[in-house]
Amino acid sequence: MADSIRTTIARLLDWEDAHAGFDKVIGGLPRKLRGQVPNGLPYSPWQLLEHIRLTQQDILDFCVNPIYEERDWPDDYWPKTASPPSPTAWDESIAAFRNDREA
Repeated sequence: MADSIRTTIARLLDWEDAHAGFDKVIGGLPRKLRGQVPNGLPYSPWQLLEHIRLTQQDILDFCVNPIYEERDWPDDYWPKTASPPSPTAWDESIAAFRNDREA
């Protein structure tokens, strides 16, 4: 049973039948667009990337940490600024997302 659940979850994490996968979405996004909020939309690509990373990190922590502490919504799930805070933050966020996804 546990192997069946793990297999299903792994498939859902890689599933791209109805949407573009994570790597396709973030791949090739020009640096100058990462911190820009498109007209008519509420968030920049940086804010969305960080939100996905932070949320996934929280879900993982909930699943594996026996002393898990609930985070504050929405403050702990969204970055404070529209732009990455450093030149390396974008790549670091992607790497952390991938590591947590693998975990």
